[in-house]
Amino acid sequence: MSAVTESTETFEIEAYFPNASYTGYGLIKQTNLVLADLGIDKVLPGPMGYTYLKKGYVTGSKDVKSCSGTEAASWASKYVAKLVAKVTESVQNEADEQYKGFENE
Repeated sequence: MSAVTESTETFEIEAYFPNASYTGYGLIKQTNLVLADLGIDKVLPGPMGYTYLKKGYVTGSKDVKSCSGTEAASWASKYVAKLVAKVTESVQNEADEQYKGFENE
């Protein structure tokens, strides 16, 4: 049975984005390193970085081809937080479903 635990460990995502700027590919490459180091079994495809940049998800401005290291780290932090919340909710729901079978015993 999987258990959800709260960690007090901090993770410095900014350290993964030391360059002054990143293309879409660089953004995704570094984000994939973060995911791997966190033990998250997910690999984003490189071209998605260009889509995220073009739609303004990273910089707030549409149709850009690169972003600053600060913008990249900020976007990656938000992306990872959403992904972790989604996984945590999924694990909690699974645990709740397993618990329901033991309620009446």
